[in-house]
Amino acid sequence: MNNDMFQKGSFDGFDIHGRCRVVKKFTHQLENSANRIKKPGSGKYMAILDDPRLISDPDAIRLPDDQVSDKYSEKTPVVFIEKDSRGGAKPKYLISMAGLSTGSLDGALIEFEKKLKFGDRLILRWDFLIGEHGDNAFALNDFALVEILDANDGTVKCRHVLCQTLDIPDDRWSTGWRSFTWSSSDDFKSRIRVVVCNGYSFIDSNPPTLEQLRVARSFPSGLLLDSVCVCSGGIR
Repeated sequence: MNNDMFQKGSFDGFDIHGRCRVVKKFTHQLENSANRIKKPGSGKYMAILDDPRLISDPDAIRLPDDQVSDKYSEKTPVVFIEKDSRGGAKPKYLISMAGLSTGSLDGALIEFEKKLKFGDRLILRWDFLIGEHGDNAFALNDFALVEILDANDGTVKCRHVLCQTLDIPDDRWSTGWRSFTWSSSDDFKSRIRVVVCNGYSFIDSNPPTLEQLRVARSFPSGLLLDSVCVCSGGIR
C-alpha cells in the first residue's frame, strides 16, 4: 500500500523538513466558523506543513525549537535563503510580477522521488492557511508552491505557485480545498517537492530593510495536503 493520502497516519514514503505532522482534523482559529474546522476528503488523514499555530503571543513569531512538540517531524523550520555569487544572502524562491517581487524566508517542505512516464499525472489536493494579510508598502506575502525536478541533474521541470497571501480576500484566512494537476511530457526520474514558506513582497526599486525582513517572519502560513497522487497516463 502506498501512502499518497497519508492513509498510514504517517509520512511513510516522504522526506519531510520543517514543522509538519499528520492529523485527522485541523482547526484554523482565524477563519470564520463555517471554514474553521478542516477535515480530509480523501481518507482519514491529511498533512499540515509548517503548522501556523506554533507561534507565541503577542508578537506571533515562531515558538523556539525547544517548545515544539515531538509530534512534529522536525522542530526547526527550513531556511529558504541561499548564498549569492558574492557571498550575500538571496531567497531560494523568488516570484516576480510587474516590478513586484516576493522572496522566501523559512517554512517547510515535503518531497519524494518517483519514476515518471510520458502522460503520468501529479495531482495535489491542498488548502493554504494564512496568519496575516499583506499591506501596501511592504506586503507580508507568504506562499505555497509545487516543484518537479529531474532527480538526476536537478533541472526544474515545473515550478508552480499554488497560492500567495495576496491572492486571498480580506474576509478569508484560507483557500479551502483546491486541486493542482500536472502531466509529464517525458520519461524521467523526478523529485516532487511541495513547499510552504514565509515570504515578503517588495517593489524591485525599493528592497526591504532588515526590520521589514524581521517582521516578515511573523505569522507563518501553513499548507494542508489531503493527497499527493501520481497517476499513470496515456499512450504516446
